Amino acid sequence: MSSGPSGTDGPDPRRVEKLEDLVRELALLSARAARGSGKPKVSLADLTGRLGLPPSSKSTVHSYVSGKTLVPSETLDAMVIALGATGEEQREWGNAWFRVSGTRRKPQATGVNTLIGADPDFTGRQDELDELEALVTAKTVLAIDGMAGIGKTTLAVELARRLAPRYPDGQLFIDLQANTDEELEPSQALARLLSMLKKSPASLPSGDAEWGEVWRAALVGKRVLVVLDNASSTEQVEQLLPGATGSLVLVTSRRRLDGLRMRGAASYSLDVLPHESAVALFTGVTRRPDDDPAIVDEIVRLCGGLPLAIRMVAAGLAARTGWTVADMAEELRDEQTRLRAMRAENKSVRAAFELSYRRLTEAEQIVFRRLGLHVPGELGLPVAVALGGVGPAAGRDAMDRLVEYSLVREAARHRYRLHDLLRQFARECASETDPRSDRKRATARALDSYLHTALTAHATLVPYRLVKDEVAEVPALPRSFESEQAAVSWCDLELDNLLRCRSMAAEFDLQPYFWRIPRAIAHYLGLRAHLADAGNQYGLGLSVASIGNDPQAVADMTARIGDINNAHGNHAAAIDGFLGAREHYLRLGDRIAAADMLNRAGVGHRMNGQNPRALDEHRRALAEHTELGDTYGQAESHYLIAMVHRVVGEYPVALDHHRQAIEGYRSLGHALGEARSLANIGVIHRLRDDYDAALECYPVALEIYRGTGDQRGIANTLNNMASALALAGRPEDAVPLLEEAAAIFAAVRNPGGVADVLRVSARLNTGLGKLVDAEAQLRESLDIYRSTRARFGTAGALTQLAGVLRESGKPVEALELARESLETYRVDVDSRGGEVCALTEVALCLRATGEFAEARVHARRAHAMSADLGARTAKQLDDLLDSLEAE
Repeated sequence: MSSGPSGTDGPDPRRVEKLEDLVRELALLSARAARGSGKPKVSLADLTGRLGLPPSSKSTVHSYVSGKTLVPSETLDAMVIALGATGEEQREWGNAWFRVSGTRRKPQATGVNTLIGADPDFTGRQDELDELEALVTAKTVLAIDGMAGIGKTTLAVELARRLAPRYPDGQLFIDLQANTDEELEPSQALARLLSMLKKSPASLPSGDAEWGEVWRAALVGKRVLVVLDNASSTEQVEQLLPGATGSLVLVTSRRRLDGLRMRGAASYSLDVLPHESAVALFTGVTRRPDDDPAIVDEIVRLCGGLPLAIRMVAAGLAARTGWTVADMAEELRDEQTRLRAMRAENKSVRAAFELSYRRLTEAEQIVFRRLGLHVPGELGLPVAVALGGVGPAAGRDAMDRLVEYSLVREAARHRYRLHDLLRQFARECASETDPRSDRKRATARALDSYLHTALTAHATLVPYRLVKDEVAEVPALPRSFESEQAAVSWCDLELDNLLRCRSMAAEFDLQPYFWRIPRAIAHYLGLRAHLADAGNQYGLGLSVASIGNDPQAVADMTARIGDINNAHGNHAAAIDGFLGAREHYLRLGDRIAAADMLNRAGVGHRMNGQNPRALDEHRRALAEHTELGDTYGQAESHYLIAMVHRVVGEYPVALDHHRQAIEGYRSLGHALGEARSLANIGVIHRLRDDYDAALECYPVALEIYRGTGDQRGIANTLNNMASALALAGRPEDAVPLLEEAAAIFAAVRNPGGVADVLRVSARLNTGLGKLVDAEAQLRESLDIYRSTRARFGTAGALTQLAGVLRESGKPVEALELARESLETYRVDVDSRGGEVCALTEVALCLRATGEFAEARVHARRAHAMSADLGARTAKQLDDLLDSLEAE
């Protein structure tokens, strides 16, 4: 209330006891409604209009507001609503009327009810009904839109039945017959509605506007609920609206009626049934409770949760007593027969779709049909426009109209999705209407749109190694990227489509896209560590390129398969692949790519524990890139040479090459390359026990990795940073970093990364005395390393596990593992730092078993090899030797 009983300037119907009180408070309500208009109160003419009455009724309204005549209770209801009274205030105004009249309202007779019958199989939608009921408490018009067959009419009627007691003067239903040849004109609809209320006009109105005046006058003082089903447009229904009365209109339409929203109507877009409700609807219609639930689930999914489709399929199954539920599922699995199975007598899902399709212009029909050529799921505006081929402006307009008509759903700005059944309908329309050559050209335009944007993303991420490819024609809506993160975000968004482009290409024998698109997104797939997806794409791409005799594609796909082999531990196969690709590139005259293959082969050798051979390949690559004046290639070579020197424990040399790499990367503005070197410099500082220096490097690298979306880089840096924090005595700071790293490695399916996190976690648990947990983590990491043939990780895990077992009082088992670790370092890995750690652990285990002489031998060997390996390592060995000499 605007004021309490004590009285203020605002209206308060609780103060009303007699007629003059009612006149006074109505005047205050009118003044409140006029605030901001510059007028003292709502004018008589304005109030008459708000009540939906013709101007000739102004004198009647004046008699009410002046107190000459007691306003009828129904008219008072409409009046206070028109003047902005809240729901609570409306009840108080009704009570005020009782007090003034000295009577009670007589029970009102139930009005006419022409609602169609309730649906006996109505299922679910309770959340929607609750939401819609809340929407209409403050509105007189509610528009429900959605695709054909989604259940708009059923829902509107169910809502009307729920609300019927609030509208005792009548509940009316009329089908406006949109999308048919018998669509009702507003005047026809109004004549029928007035006839339902037995309110035929004394003289025939001359047009829609006059019919509307008669209709609104008939509703004054009444509470009537009207369902306007199957509306075609705002224009068709605007004269059918009640105005500012106590009535409610529910409008259903396949079209999104934005014009009604502009007039203040509430609106609701209806979606398909949730799966559980869809299953309940199916079984409710079939009345076959013993059907296999798994097959029923499949049928409901094949119907896309569309109520009309579910009802028709269920009814068809119930009528075919000789069919099993599996028979119906088989009928629906075939796209060629799916829509045909969704029919009953003279009605079908396809026919319902056709009614919407026929309302489209020719350009809109073309775009809709060709959307069916895209793989299921979302697609963006540029690809939709490319498929349509009607030009960017017409293509945009067509997509807007398809969304408006509920033929396409806009999931986000310029992101569209077709219901599976509408997609199948679009495909059928395309096959019936468009020659195969036209459909092939449309598909090629869509693939070129994806390819062009993927090439642009790659050029943004790696401008120094452009993919040698270009589209024949730039797409109508080309895309550019302002940052590396924007390029990665686009790839993330479109990944599913990019991976499925080959199915679109296969349909129209567009084989080159089998390798062109995977090649364009290869760098991104590496960043995001999508190894399984990448391997599948590259393998098929290589096969098709070989058949097509495309030497450039064969070289590129061979190199990419080498990357996958390296990641899976198949290093020998990877090296053979890189060197084979090098020969292809040399024949093609691409010397830079050929030199790159030496570096990638070197990575395979290092990961295979063959560090001298790795250095040879990287040094050859450095020489070739230097001769070619290729700064990026030189920086990469220095980085990879530094990695080998770090592994073998030659830290000063490694640092020097990392600094040269950073100098090259910075000259190019290549932040990601700089981050890799910074992160590895941090590792070297950590290995040399300089934790403060390490913890200065990691955050800088991490920020760059996060900015570029390099998931492996992020996770590796988090793990290395956690390791440094643990060694620095800050385990509480390390734990959240390990948790994030583990989550990333698991998400990108990187088992080696998971094993690395387990080792750092085991180190934390060892420091906390949780040796059982540490042992379990190390054994799990060891299994992962061995299964992926990661020798460096295997050797490190063996050393660490030996230490945990020794501290657990199991020195004999620990000694066996420590010796296995030492042998692995000496034979398979060639790592001075790792060998020193293994020698030290062997010596500690020997001391624990009482074999002091042999322990001294191993400790001295470790000490002799430990130069430049850090103060902590040196002190540990000095203390060990001192203790052994005392024995």
